[in-house]
Amino acid sequence: MDGQNINKTEDYEEIDLREIVVFFTRNMFFILKIAVLAAVLAFVVSFAMPKVYKIDSALEVGVVGEADKPVAIEDTAQLKDKIDKDIYGQAVREKLNISEKDFPKLIAQNSDKTLIFDLSTKSSETERAKQILEEINNIIISDHQKKIDEANKDFQNSIDTDKKDVERIKNKITALEEEKKIFDDKVNTLEAVSIQNRDLSIQYSLLEAKATLEAKKQEIESNFLQTNSLEKEINALQLKIDASRPTVMVKAPSVSENPVSPRIVLYTVLAAILGFGAGSVLAFFKEAVKKQKT
Repeated sequence: MDGQNINKTEDYEEIDLREIVVFFTRNMFFILKIAVLAAVLAFVVSFAMPKVYKIDSALEVGVVGEADKPVAIEDTAQLKDKIDKDIYGQAVREKLNISEKDFPKLIAQNSDKTLIFDLSTKSSETERAKQILEEINNIIISDHQKKIDEANKDFQNSIDTDKKDVERIKNKITALEEEKKIFDDKVNTLEAVSIQNRDLSIQYSLLEAKATLEAKKQEIESNFLQTNSLEKEINALQLKIDASRPTVMVKAPSVSENPVSPRIVLYTVLAAILGFGAGSVLAFFKEAVKKQKT
């Protein structure tokens, strides 16, 4: 009994498969005609559509403040957030006289490991898109330069203040050296007096002169240490100024060689596939209607 059911199932599958092959063989020309028509239509429409190109540029964010561990003027993630929130868009639209409707969508990409910041857009108005990217890049570069100038100005002010302190301390050391010489001479003079001839007043004067001389030496040494510390600070601040690097455009706005849209080949192939499916459905209904009439 089971063997008979299996044989019937195989017969049905063989008949169904044969009918499908016969159906496509009988309607192949009609189905292919629909597929070719859809492909040609998609090709013509895609070819007639405006060509959209990718326009992109790249900035290398500058650094300021540290010689051994450079600190970015602005975090690239923060720059991306500004682009996403259209912070620069209003100024650019006003300068280039572009409406918000005609302003292309900007795509910002940043890297956590580098200071490279990529900015791109897609547009059929390539020259205008290049102008937009260039203007935004110029705004960013200008803003970053102001931050560098402000930071370096603060560093330079600190350097100038430290240099004045160094000069003041050096003058103080000179005066202390003169005072030290006076007490050094006084000690030498008092020590030249023989011990037998030293009364209490001479001994007291000698002890006082030696204590004052030692205090002057320590004060001079302390001022020298302070001078060295200030000079090291001046050098460190100068290194920070020298290590500062402005933000630069490492890739000027450029247009891709091939358009990113419309993708003519892809659209044509998809249209042909859809046309083949639509042709098959139409052929099926066509035969179904014909059977009903007969």
